[in-house]
Amino acid sequence: MAMLDELLFIKEFRERKAETELQKSRLRLGSAAQAEREAEKTLQTYVEQATAEEIRLYADLCVRIVKPRDIADVQGEVAAMRLQEMQHQQALESAEQQHVMAKDDFQVSTRKMRDASTAREKFVELARTHHMLEARESERIEDLELEEVASIVREREEWGGEQE
Repeated sequence: MAMLDELLFIKEFRERKAETELQKSRLRLGSAAQAEREAEKTLQTYVEQATAEEIRLYADLCVRIVKPRDIADVQGEVAAMRLQEMQHQQALESAEQQHVMAKDDFQVSTRKMRDASTAREKFVELARTHHMLEARESERIEDLELEEVASIVREREEWGGEQE
């Protein structure tokens, strides 16, 4: 019986460990979702600002007399803005990948938690059944001992009655 209790303790320990991992993965999932939203917002804000700045730069070129160098400077600034936009886009893609990985991790943790709970429940039921059977066996043995004692008392009474 001690072995069954030890196995039940191990199953309960594993369930608590799986529950802890599930909570951690839930937090990672929330953080990843938040990071993705922030990256998306950052990209969106940057695109809006960069588009407005690009329009302003080209509009400035259109209202005045410019040198070829002015045009090249604006093209360089626009290229730099496009590069910055690509970096924000890559950050968003990375955040999306982290979010997907966190979702997968959460699903795995959820499955492990469910499996650990099921295993623990089986051992709880097994232990309950075993304890019940032990109690019945103990009662049966006690009843047999009482019957044996009663039998011995009857025999003594019968023997005692015959000797008189």
